[in-house]
Parts: sequence; structure tokens; C-alpha cells
Amino acid sequence: MNPRIRDRFIAQSSPGPARGRSVLAAFLAVTVVVSGACGQEPLTADSKCSEYIERPSDERHDAAVRISSQTEGVSSPGNPMWGFSLDGACGSSPDLTLGEYFR
Repeated sequence: MNPRIRDRFIAQSSPGPARGRSVLAAFLAVTVVVSGACGQEPLTADSKCSEYIERPSDERHDAAVRISSQTEGVSSPGNPMWGFSLDGACGSSPDLTLGEYFR
């Protein structure tokens, strides 16, 4: 291959430092937006089911186990099945608080 053609091809195909910086800036902007959305308050006994349902399933189920363990008189406190039970109850009663469900 002719060296001049090769050098021109390489110059045109390499991203260069400016493009690398713009890709990094875009990545950081997305990271900040996503981490801001994840910075929600933890679910508590006073949280409404409508808020509970909007969270990712692992967060919902962890909260269900935690709240069931902290509520007096709950049969099988800390049982992982509480997450699935609470999912069903909250799906049909969005105004119910998590504490009301366990009482």
C-alpha cells in the first residue's frame, strides 16, 4: 500500500483526542443522571405501595424482608417470600402503606 494513502486512511479513521474527550463527556453525563435517579430514599413502613412498585424488584424484595423483620407480630419475619406477597398486594392497592400491609 502506498504510504501516503495509508497515512491518510489512518488519520481519517482514528478517533483522535477530541472525539475521545466527547465520548468520555457523554459517558460521564449519563452516569451522573443515572446515579441521581438511584439516589432515592430507602423504602420504609411509611412508604406507599405506589412508590414500592416503581422500584427494581431486588430493592422491593429487600425492603419487604427488612420491614417484615422490623414490624411487631409478623408471622415469619424476614421470610424472602414477603417480597412476592407484597408485590401482589401493592399491585392492587397502591394507596396502602407497607407498614399497613404487615400489621
